[in-house]
Amino acid sequence: MYAGLTALKKYYPKAHVIIGIENNKKHAIEVMRKYTDDVDKCDVCELPASYPQGGEKVLIYNTTGRIVPEGKLPFDVGCIVLNATTLSFIGKYLLTGRPLTTKCVTIDGSAVKEPKNVIAYIGTPVRELVELAGGLVCEPSKVLYGGPMMGLSMPDMDQPVLKNTNALLFFDEKDARLPEPSACIHCGRCLDACPLKLMPTELEHACEKRDVAMLQKLKVNLCMECGSCSFVCPAKRNLVESHKLAKLILREAGVK
Repeated sequence: MYAGLTALKKYYPKAHVIIGIENNKKHAIEVMRKYTDDVDKCDVCELPASYPQGGEKVLIYNTTGRIVPEGKLPFDVGCIVLNATTLSFIGKYLLTGRPLTTKCVTIDGSAVKEPKNVIAYIGTPVRELVELAGGLVCEPSKVLYGGPMMGLSMPDMDQPVLKNTNALLFFDEKDARLPEPSACIHCGRCLDACPLKLMPTELEHACEKRDVAMLQKLKVNLCMECGSCSFVCPAKRNLVESHKLAKLILREAGVK
């Protein structure tokens, strides 16, 4: 990572580098401050240990106080966001010239016999990684590309490891079963959980009515689909799915 940081400062000499680390990783903060002490305009920032701290807009706000407007990119507010893995790889690539060929992948879930992290070549069939984890204890009812909050369902285990694959989750029938949603009890937990301070229940109502104007007013396109609102909802409302549908409604209406 240090090699990547050195390269970043070489090609962007005027850049102010901020390395964000959650405050429950004290040792990592201490080590990073030690190794960046001699780097000009480079600060290590302690961040709240809360999900989804790694989201671009959340990270930018918590490190710089800047707000990325709807429909804009980090560059529009003078920021470039790189995760630690990307920065580390940039350093390795400039030193060796070797392209990205491997990924560290977490294999976990109730259907996996021996959960573990593995280094896998990009393009490796998921089925082969399952074998490295000792196989399955049962036929999985759901397989996810990614984590439990934002992962996407995988159609079969012949799918390959991709350059953005960080986790593969295999759930048995019990864990894959979705709870039956009930009526909203207006507790407000989803509002408190939303990292972008949106109003998930109001967005859900506007989606049900296909109210394009209200969806625009409530800024549904700002939703990063992190799943926090659905996770904390005691009524088990499918809020994230509703927000995804709302974005589709806006696109069909010609709203960008």
